[in-house]
Amino acid sequence: MPPRSTFWRGKHVAITGAASGIGAAVAAAVAARGAAAVTVLDVDAATADATAAALRAAHPACLFTVMQCDVTVYAQAREKEGEGAGSALRPPAARAAADPRLPQVSAAVDAAIDAIGPIDVMVANAGIAPCGEGGVGRGAGGGRAPPAGRTPPHPPPPPARRHHGPRPPG
Repeated sequence: MPPRSTFWRGKHVAITGAASGIGAAVAAAVAARGAAAVTVLDVDAATADATAAALRAAHPACLFTVMQCDVTVYAQAREKEGEGAGSALRPPAARAAADPRLPQVSAAVDAAIDAIGPIDVMVANAGIAPCGEGGVGRGAGGGRAPPAGRTPPHPPPPPARRHHGPRPPG
């Protein structure tokens, strides 16, 4: 399949949650469009390795690397800190003290940079995002994202507005 544009050509793309689902599809798409390297970042190393092997076979011109990390730890650490306005701005050492797993994300990205070179595009496909009431995520009324293949409940659509009486002239 010829690349549709030159944007992806020669780029190093890092994708979180790329072991399966949308992340794996994005990895395949950017490789097909000419990316030089794709870093698969995922918590499930075995699935990530299998996905990278399949992608290598399908796209031999692209270099695929796998880095294991759990990107959800940032959201969990913010929860522990009370999600205050300054919690995301704390120095890395203070954030790492909140949860010792935090440095693994930085270490995985650093390892990808050391192995391949600078990351040109970062695709934040995985994690826990705070959402509003009833949304997916860890916001008010939310929870964790639903399992793959299941969608969260959606509120019913508002009732259709009906036209009462004749339309006004003009």
